[in-house]
Amino acid sequence: YLGLALTEEGRTRALAYDESPKSLIERQCQGWGASYAVLGPFGLRISTQTDPATNRIVSYTIDAWEDWNGMVIWMDGRPHPSQYALHTQAGSTTGGWERGALAARTTHMQAGFIRKTGVPLTDEATIDWRFYRHGDVLTVLMVARDPVYLVEPEIVSKSFRLSQTPLDFRDPCVPG
Repeated sequence: YLGLALTEEGRTRALAYDESPKSLIERQCQGWGASYAVLGPFGLRISTQTDPATNRIVSYTIDAWEDWNGMVIWMDGRPHPSQYALHTQAGSTTGGWERGALAARTTHMQAGFIRKTGVPLTDEATIDWRFYRHGDVLTVLMVARDPVYLVEPEIVSKSFRLSQTPLDFRDPCVPG
């Protein structure tokens, strides 16, 4: 965990992590959560939902491979849910445009991991995103903050190149 600004409790949890429960058949479709988008070994598929009356974009959906829950970025100005609202694996994400980049914030995530190696995040964590597109390259910047497990924000970026071949997203966790 060299280079990660973990609190003592965060480092203890990470060192105690055991990956073997994820291999149990009943947990293989559990998914990984919001932060895994930029860390996972897969491409992204981005789609939009528009309001048919105004033709304005209501949301972007970013899907990845089968072990990551898609992220819906709501662009319609809705506020984040109250602090007592349900926390889900993907969390709640709202966004807007800032200086040519899509800026978004994810809150209300269930406790999970920032990396598959057991680096933990609590349900108090937030993630700020920036999506920059330059021609055929999309760069995703993730800034995770967690008051319990991180001493300072964890910053990760990853770039993706546009593919002319669509990704095949057959989900083995959904029958049929």
